[in-house]
Amino acid sequence: MASPSQLVGQTISHYRVIERLGGGGMGVVYKAEDLKLGRFVALKFLPDEVASDPQALSRFQREARAASALNHPNICTIHEIGESDGRTFIVMEFLDGMTLKHRIAGRPLEVELLLDLGIEIAEGLDAAHSEGIVHRDIKPANIFITKRRHAKILDFGLAKVTAGRKLEPAGGLSAPTMESSAEHLTSPGIAVGTIAYMSPEQVRAKELDARTDLFSLGTVLYEMGTGTLPFRGDSSAEIFDAILNRAPVPPLRLNPELPLKLEDVVQKALDKDRDLRYQSAAELRSDLKRILRDSNSTHVSQADQRITGPVSRQKLVTVLIAGFCVLAVTIVSILIFRLWKSDSTLPRTHSLQVVQLTNSGACKHAAISPDGKYAAYVEENAGKQGIWIRQIAAASSVQIAPASEDDYLGLTFSPDGTSIYLVRHDKPEEGAIWNLYQMPIFGGTQRRVLRDIDSLIGFSPDRSQIAFVRSFIGDKVSGDNLVLANLDGTGERTITTMKWPKGAFAQGGAPAWFDDGHSIAVGSLKLGSAGDSGYVTGYIGSFNVSDGHGQTLSSYPWRLVSHVALLPGSAQMLVRARDNETPLSKLWLLDSQGGGVRRITNDLNDYDDLSFSPDSKQLVTVQKNLLSTLWLVSAAGSRPITAGTGKRDGIPSVAWAADGRILYHSFNDVWMTSPAGLTSSQLIPGNATKVGPMSVSRDGRVIVFSSGGQIWKMDADGNNKKQLTNGGSDTDPQISADGKVIVYCSFRHSTPTLWKMTVDGTESSALTELRPLTAYTSISPDGRFAAFWSNYRGTYAGRLAVIQLQDGSQLKTFEARPWVSPVFRAPLGWTPDGHAITYVVTRNGVSNLWNQPVDGSSPKQLTKFTSDLIFDFAWSPDGKQLVLSRGNQTRDAVLITNFQ
Repeated sequence: MASPSQLVGQTISHYRVIERLGGGGMGVVYKAEDLKLGRFVALKFLPDEVASDPQALSRFQREARAASALNHPNICTIHEIGESDGRTFIVMEFLDGMTLKHRIAGRPLEVELLLDLGIEIAEGLDAAHSEGIVHRDIKPANIFITKRRHAKILDFGLAKVTAGRKLEPAGGLSAPTMESSAEHLTSPGIAVGTIAYMSPEQVRAKELDARTDLFSLGTVLYEMGTGTLPFRGDSSAEIFDAILNRAPVPPLRLNPELPLKLEDVVQKALDKDRDLRYQSAAELRSDLKRILRDSNSTHVSQADQRITGPVSRQKLVTVLIAGFCVLAVTIVSILIFRLWKSDSTLPRTHSLQVVQLTNSGACKHAAISPDGKYAAYVEENAGKQGIWIRQIAAASSVQIAPASEDDYLGLTFSPDGTSIYLVRHDKPEEGAIWNLYQMPIFGGTQRRVLRDIDSLIGFSPDRSQIAFVRSFIGDKVSGDNLVLANLDGTGERTITTMKWPKGAFAQGGAPAWFDDGHSIAVGSLKLGSAGDSGYVTGYIGSFNVSDGHGQTLSSYPWRLVSHVALLPGSAQMLVRARDNETPLSKLWLLDSQGGGVRRITNDLNDYDDLSFSPDSKQLVTVQKNLLSTLWLVSAAGSRPITAGTGKRDGIPSVAWAADGRILYHSFNDVWMTSPAGLTSSQLIPGNATKVGPMSVSRDGRVIVFSSGGQIWKMDADGNNKKQLTNGGSDTDPQISADGKVIVYCSFRHSTPTLWKMTVDGTESSALTELRPLTAYTSISPDGRFAAFWSNYRGTYAGRLAVIQLQDGSQLKTFEARPWVSPVFRAPLGWTPDGHAITYVVTRNGVSNLWNQPVDGSSPKQLTKFTSDLIFDFAWSPDGKQLVLSRGNQTRDAVLITNFQ
């Protein structure tokens, strides 16, 4: 038989070869006439140089088998596989047009064509994936665009079967084909893949599934929208590094004509973690269809949707879904309205309206622009945080700062709306140093304005100054300064200094200027001192800009105030605060002149951040929902022992009773269950005594706990409660195994300190001069030592410290660092044999337990969970089991209206 280069004019089987259409390293394609059926077809042959290669032939045959198993308008149809004179060929449908590679040619496609083609490619992949076939080589050269502008997927030569069929022999190829173009860094004859379109799991040579095709499709969509590749470099190593470690330039920066929402689709498809990527081609296709629909000028927005005549089934479904969402929001709003406290002192007005702005569950901070058109937010994924901006009306988002390991304290729009001020750690591992940066609203260079601040900033009414809080930590006295500066960070001036224990500004929220520019309001907290009856109480202070003179604006019994915001032209103030009724932070409305208070939110969610439009009609905040269940871990494995929607089992603490049962919190209640988890009984109702973190003696006779800033004890059945301290600022007690000594954290003096006392409360004294970083402490089983997270050199970096319980002298410190959970605890505990200290390590949003041997040897990982956080844990007395509180916190930005 003639070689492929000599086939024109020849008849192969019953096909007359007419012309050569094209070819590459793994195939030469000809146009031919089917002499039996009188139609045009395409014949594909292996090139001469690889025709005798068994591996290439296997791939060639696999392509025919895989594609012939599929029948879809967006997949090139395979008619048959044949052989003539010892040379194998594939007969395919003849397609008139060009490959997507040649259609792009370094230029972005028009948006409508991009969406049409993207939808069809996704539909073709969905059909293949539904048959258990993964393409593994999606790229523009393998996608054909017909003259009628339809997409056809080509070249299933590397298709992998994941279920249902057997199309490839064992040991089949796992890497994509090589493309001959130098721009994609390939080498002819080496089947290692078209590097630029590989998924991270392909780069790492991991087992592949359908999600690898979706990453490759995301790369193709990026190239279709921008005319360039998302991951580029001058060598294969650089491209590999980009795919694995670097975020691509946002497509909108390269092509501003793209819909904002399309960038969301591309970013999700290109997520390096395949668990966070699109999970199916159908899901990706639906999002593309939605963008196409919304880009149509005849589309009616959801906010103003009306049915004016006959509608299609798809539109009817869309309307029904939108209606359901509106109904759900309405129901929630009504429930919130009815749950407002009956003792509120401000009049109620309209029903609260809540609209969710993000749905990732990973939003940390949010702010609204002065014109109310945009919301900026920080999103955290896989341990990295990036900044996004969303058009509120269009429901479209674009990333303006790439994800990094920097930690953000919050965002603030400039008064003119042209830039965003952000407070972040440059290097979180170096301690609690936050810096202020300014960046353009749609991304760009970040300019540092201030170094070492501990709050967001508040702009003066004349827009000439900013106010912020800067904390200081000393050996004997700590506190906060309220500071003013010019917009460029120059001209710093301290207005007033607050020292503990008299009071301390709550870090995080922004100082709020009054309209006259003469005073500034700051959310603050009081730390109880000896003789005080309260624990940590929150209040709002107003400070004169000229002389720093302060006064209290409200005496409402908040436990913590962390954000305040004054409504322009009004005496009303928005407050984020926590009271004694719930451990959750809620939003409140305060009359700064009369002191009247009304709670705005009273659902089962926590709230963070306060940002509103100048007309005071729109409020953006972050709504947080913390859920957890109890898990039992043993040598046999791990399993949940409680379940249920909306629960917070094991927060803030879990403990073992002497009879082998488990005590745990669920909101303010204390429950008891067996390790089997079959039934749970309530030990203490939260409305009877608000029980904080607790500890149980080894014999199970005594339970110690904190409540209202005091240390208490009670019997195992919940009876005979007795108050042990009167400090007003004591928490997290731990009782020794013999039940004779209690160690706890106290805030009664200038800095947090560890104290110990006898179980009857008669003898109490400071234990050590080392300052604890968190309140959590653990006593060794033999009662000789205490372990805790110590503050390291005046920073919040932390070290694991072990001290002598008798005299508080330091014994050892370890480099292990704490993870502080969303409920502000860093649990640790001695193993029952006393040989190691167990603690939580959280990486990329996943918690696991580790052991630090007290002999100083390297720590060892105990659990290997791949999802969720650990909030607390406890060893069983025999050391054979662990009970964990595991779960997660979803955080999304919401828009609230009608809150006044």
